[in-house]
Amino acid sequence: MPKRLTINDTWVLEREGSFSSSFSGFLHNITGGLNLRDTIKAGLDVARTMTDFGDTGFVKPLLDKIWGTLGVDLKPEMREKIQKKLDQRQKEAHRKIDEAEKQAQQTIEETVVKKEAKFEALEQRIAQHETDLETMETTVGQQVASQLFGTKMDSLVEALYSVAKERGITNEEILKIIKALPEFEALMYFMNVRKFYRDHTAHSLRVAALGDFILDKEGFAGGLEKLLMEQFHFSKEEVRTTWWFTGLLHDIGTPLAKLFTSLNWSMINEMTRCYSSLGMEFFPLGINVNHPDLGNTDYLKILCEGYPKSWQKIITNGLGVTPDTHDGFQYLAQSKEHVEYKPTSTQIDHGVVAAVALLRTLGSPEEISNEQPENRPLIEAARAIALHDNIEKLCPLPFEEYPLLFLLAITDELQEWGRPIPVSSEEGYFTTSLQKVTLTDAIFHDTSIELWDVPFTNAQAKTLMGFDFNRIHHDKEAKLKGLDCTEQFPETDLLLIDYDKDASKVAEKYEIRIKSL
Repeated sequence: MPKRLTINDTWVLEREGSFSSSFSGFLHNITGGLNLRDTIKAGLDVARTMTDFGDTGFVKPLLDKIWGTLGVDLKPEMREKIQKKLDQRQKEAHRKIDEAEKQAQQTIEETVVKKEAKFEALEQRIAQHETDLETMETTVGQQVASQLFGTKMDSLVEALYSVAKERGITNEEILKIIKALPEFEALMYFMNVRKFYRDHTAHSLRVAALGDFILDKEGFAGGLEKLLMEQFHFSKEEVRTTWWFTGLLHDIGTPLAKLFTSLNWSMINEMTRCYSSLGMEFFPLGINVNHPDLGNTDYLKILCEGYPKSWQKIITNGLGVTPDTHDGFQYLAQSKEHVEYKPTSTQIDHGVVAAVALLRTLGSPEEISNEQPENRPLIEAARAIALHDNIEKLCPLPFEEYPLLFLLAITDELQEWGRPIPVSSEEGYFTTSLQKVTLTDAIFHDTSIELWDVPFTNAQAKTLMGFDFNRIHHDKEAKLKGLDCTEQFPETDLLLIDYDKDASKVAEKYEIRIKSL
């Protein structure tokens, strides 16, 4: 029968935890802190000291009972014959028990040896990352992130840093960004409550794990991993490294692209709410990454190479425009109606910002053009990341020509589980309560027909965010309708479900089909 997978954080841990030391904390907590090694040793000690059930101390009372039942009138020859038979059966039983005990003892000893080896390897992997993790300060922002994302299995946010290192990201500049992401995430939650926001940090780890799973699937023309190997002339290891770079780092530009807009919106509107009787003029904070003197635009040519001209324009515009002036915002006291401040969009694309940030860690454009083999996975990841926030503008997006970007587009939209909803107050523009409330805790995959079920099941989260199922499915359809499976990627269906948990029924469904165009 076809297997229907439940895709959630437990699935991520089971899939990645077998070889990723960053999940060691999760695995420890899943077992409730149980020390398996000590438990096995204790079991072995018990087995070694078990009472011998073939001992005469057990058999003699039984014989006495038999003789008492049969009486004393048996002839001596018959008593001797019965005794001999019982002795033979006792010896045979004793032999079988001995063999069984030896076999059990050998099995337990072998299990202990195997477990010892696994524990030793696990401890070595933990030790390799212990120093790095200890240097991560426990700041207020990280505490907030832990409260938002922490589960009984530990925090996926903290795991992002370790997984990045394990997957080959050794550049200190990139790792520095990753370390800071939980705090930026916390700020975004604080300032975005009334402008719906969901995480991009733990989300990135989940996207990477989901894409790693899809890479193992068979397409019409062979495994997807094989297709990427042919596309980029990469080895298997390079394909996996490239994908993990792409999945883990695709949203690292989000704080820079959105933080100032969020800060201005929240701060100015909170001020006007509190000091409504006082006329004020604000000069919002601004950020510019497009000025020629900054050197960021020098990297755009690398990102644009080989893409259609319309796609190149998206990338070029992704760094925003250079503002001539910073217009102020005037709030007039006692006006007839309260006018809410709406920030002017800086049009900074977080995908392009992330891609440029990654390339800059590799050196100058001239140095990158030397095409050092060890840099190629990160360069290809940056090129896919640069366009991932504009998938709806790339129609058609054929898998056979842009497999990495195609895979990122699908996984980015599929990853719906476990993304916290901040709880807002009736008044005010800042978060007053942090809870791990999510729209759904899992999605489902039917492997026989390439069907992904994405149910929105949490009534509390839907109420808090003013859930609009039509908007959700329109947004996802806009992102995915231009994906072209060609003949190499299996046609795939996404079934979005608005599930009414209280009524225990499906309120509404919407199907999105990714097919050959």
